[in-house]
Amino acid sequence: MTKRLRYILVEIISALLILLFVYTGIDKLGNIVRFRKTLAASPLIGSMAGPISLFLPFAELSIALLLLIPALRKWGLVASLVIMSLFTFYITYMIYFTPDRPCTCGGVLPQMTWRQHLMFNIFFTFLAATGLGLHKRIKSLSR
Repeated sequence: MTKRLRYILVEIISALLILLFVYTGIDKLGNIVRFRKTLAASPLIGSMAGPISLFLPFAELSIALLLLIPALRKWGLVASLVIMSLFTFYITYMIYFTPDRPCTCGGVLPQMTWRQHLMFNIFFTFLAATGLGLHKRIKSLSR
C-alpha cells in the first residue's frame, strides 16, 4: 500500500470518526437532561451519571477536534480507540450481565438493538485501530 493511499484512508477514517463524535456529542448536549436520566438508570454507571453526562459529550467533541487538526490527529486516533473500546466493553457488559438496559444514545442510534449497537461500536473501534496503525506507518515512512 502506498503512502498516499494510507494518507487518504487515514483522512477518510478520521472524517467518519469526526462525524460520529460531533453527532453524538451535540446530541448528548442537546438532550442533556434525558441523557443524564438514562445514565442514572444504568446499573453499571448510574451513581456517576452527573459527571459522566457532562464529561462524555465534551470528550467526544474534543476528540473530534483532535482528529480535525493534522498535527494532533495521532492523539485523536488514540483517544478514539480508547473511548470506542470503553463504549464497546460497556455495551458488551450490558448485553451479557444486565437484563434491564436503558439506551443512552440519541438520533438514529436508539433504533438499533443492543447487539446492533455492539456491532456498530466494534466497527468504529476497528476503524480507529486501523487509522492509528496506518497513521503510525505513514509517520515511520517519513523518517
